[in-house]
Amino acid sequence: TVKTIEEGISTAELIFVCVPSQVLKSVINTIAESKTEAGVVLLTKGLDEETGDFPYELLQKAGIKRWAILYGPMIAQELLAKKHSFGILASLDNTLFEEVKGVFSDFLHIEYSSDIRTTAILGISKNIYSFGAGILQGMNVGQNVLGMYGVRVLQEMKSIVGEFGGDKGQAEYVAGLGDFIATSTSESSKNRTTGDNLVNGSPLPKTSEGLVSLQSFCKKLSVCPPLMKTLSNIVKNQEAPETLLKTLISYE
Repeated sequence: TVKTIEEGISTAELIFVCVPSQVLKSVINTIAESKTEAGVVLLTKGLDEETGDFPYELLQKAGIKRWAILYGPMIAQELLAKKHSFGILASLDNTLFEEVKGVFSDFLHIEYSSDIRTTAILGISKNIYSFGAGILQGMNVGQNVLGMYGVRVLQEMKSIVGEFGGDKGQAEYVAGLGDFIATSTSESSKNRTTGDNLVNGSPLPKTSEGLVSLQSFCKKLSVCPPLMKTLSNIVKNQEAPETLLKTLISYE
């Protein structure tokens, strides 16, 4: 039995990193210091609180050579139960893709992409929008509103990807719309339940990647789109949760 991170790293052929963004940099530095030749697969989808870096940028800065990000509808409890899940493995090393695919061939269906930045953008933005879905669900607005919210979310994700020069079509696929639907409807989603908690006055968990990344991600954009800007104002300026519904209804 592996007792420490260091011991696990020393014997691993593949290292999967799925930790809250608040501790991600520390974990990555530990991996880098080990000089391991194992491939590192990152599942964390939150910006670094101090620098605003994307998770993959932390890997690059640490000097890790073989790495990938794996994003998509992969609810943790369902993965543990070996239920069918789907993901995009984004990397510049397609041999790493083949290694990961071989490990999870029975229940995790993954596809390869070299568009790392777009995959990262979608992973972070879908968490933010799932937080918003939780707010609407906490307000008990009904499924019709949530359906329209999903339409506008897809429009905004396409706009965000376009600003970074990425393929807007990816917003309609696994790492974008697919992951948003899974996260915004799952009872175990921290991002969804955080939105619900905000409406009902419950404590907000610090492990919600959407909440953690919201302000920093908005700052990366030349213009923060309406729904995301409203979510930022609800958190930062303590605007009423109902303003999200008002923004959706008056959306142009």
